[in-house]
Amino acid sequence: MEYFRIGAWVSIILGTIMLVFNELIVKLTTGAKRIWRREDCPKLWDAVRQVTPWYARPYPRIYLVDDYGMNAFAFGWGLPFFSAVAATNGIIKNLSDEELKAVMAHEEGHIINKDILVTMAMTITVMMIAFTGWLLWRLAPYSSSNRRSSSDSSGNGWAIIIALVVGGVMYGMGRLLGYILQMFVSRQREYAADAASARIMGSPQPLISALQKIEGRANFGSQVAGAAVGFLCTADPDPSDFLSTHPTMDKRLQALRDLGE
Repeated sequence: MEYFRIGAWVSIILGTIMLVFNELIVKLTTGAKRIWRREDCPKLWDAVRQVTPWYARPYPRIYLVDDYGMNAFAFGWGLPFFSAVAATNGIIKNLSDEELKAVMAHEEGHIINKDILVTMAMTITVMMIAFTGWLLWRLAPYSSSNRRSSSDSSGNGWAIIIALVVGGVMYGMGRLLGYILQMFVSRQREYAADAASARIMGSPQPLISALQKIEGRANFGSQVAGAAVGFLCTADPDPSDFLSTHPTMDKRLQALRDLGE
């Protein structure tokens, strides 16, 4: 029980730090620069301001990433006064005004749906299971050895074996659970953010057009997507492998077309 308590507290503390300093971490890992006024980047400023619904205000903080890859993401706490969105120079340059609005509306959808908080809760749960298993694997044999030196119990050998097996299983389950949750939960939230963009824009067509331009270019020459994936909200890296956190582009486009019918 002691290991479970330690694992839970360590996971909660680390998760809280990741949430509280989320914006700072993203700024450091992506090189995002805060846009303080419209003159700094009129196109991005107007896009964010025009697609933020009244119930999602105050407006999220706006950041610009000096990168020629086509990407955008949401971060922060996902709560009023504590949310931010960012876009790369590449996506601002290559998308029309309406397409950029649709992409930023997608990121607003992540904020409205509290995806960052959901992801953090998911991360803490997975971390707690995996870290507790790691503690059992690494420390239980030593504690059993100490007990054996003070009390000659024949069951200590079995206790060590059980601790190692349970620890290994918990660690493996935690890692596997992390992949599964990323695959299914994150994918469903991407669909929900796409639907939010369609509602905000009044039509799915602007986002469809934007995604078609982004397709095959989201990660081209860019490390931004990789840095933002940990916070769930990338514009669309167009994944094709089974373990991706995003649905494939074809599925996203089809889902959007279905919304327009």
